[in-house]
Amino acid sequence: MLAAQLVQAGTLRWDDKVRAHLPEFALADAYATHQATVQDLLTHRVGMDQHYYLSYGPPLARHELLAKLPYLSFRGSFREKFLYNNFLYTAAGLVEERVTHSTWEELIRRQIFRP
Repeated sequence: MLAAQLVQAGTLRWDDKVRAHLPEFALADAYATHQATVQDLLTHRVGMDQHYYLSYGPPLARHELLAKLPYLSFRGSFREKFLYNNFLYTAAGLVEERVTHSTWEELIRRQIFRP
């Protein structure tokens, strides 16, 4: 919902490359790294497998999770099929933070919960 609001406001575009906003964004697949868009992250079509084991143990900060993405396996080819992945939603949240210069928590409070 937040991403759609930012697209509607002209702050973000669905076809923006992730690396345009997060230059440090990297995946195990070089092509996916450079071609992934905001829409790809939010529609689960990057091809990266779900890695539940990262959810166990101490919680990771968003930037720590982003640093782990290049080491996570793919189960499909880029844009081949739907593969659910929470961690790429986290990357989308980081994109939202960068384009607004605000934390994700503040954005959610201001744009969604307060109204």
